[in-house]
Amino acid sequence: MIRPCRARIIGLHAARIRRVGQFLLEQEKKLLHKETFTLVHGDYQPNNIITASKAVAVIDFNDAFLYDELFDLAYFLTQTESMLRRLQHVDLGTLPRELEQHYFTARRLPYDERARKKLALFRAKTLLSIKALTSPQEGLKILEEIEINAQKTT
Repeated sequence: MIRPCRARIIGLHAARIRRVGQFLLEQEKKLLHKETFTLVHGDYQPNNIITASKAVAVIDFNDAFLYDELFDLAYFLTQTESMLRRLQHVDLGTLPRELEQHYFTARRLPYDERARKKLALFRAKTLLSIKALTSPQEGLKILEEIEINAQKTT
């Protein structure tokens, strides 16, 4: 059951959430091409990576699906930033951008405007799922971040 205070806050922002959600769906149609989809993990984040000695393993493929390959990169970076902000109030500085650039270099992909728009789209979508699990106060901050990322998709 949603507490009355939380329900009021959700209600106050429902129109913004619907508006940005609709906008993201429209941008997704413009930016993505199903014929280029590949298998993605779907929940690629620090909790699903196990390290031991010199070995690294990725677990939990329950959310795997066919989608744009940049989804896992954006999901990982967004989840990691969110976790660190929540737990340790850490600012990652330029690290996310450096990881993006390394990914594109290693995969020999163009790090162009279209790629940056797709990353912003996937970050916004990931933030929508994070917002659903946060407090109303934190949710408002996340909604603002979603809107910023949504604007980067244009």
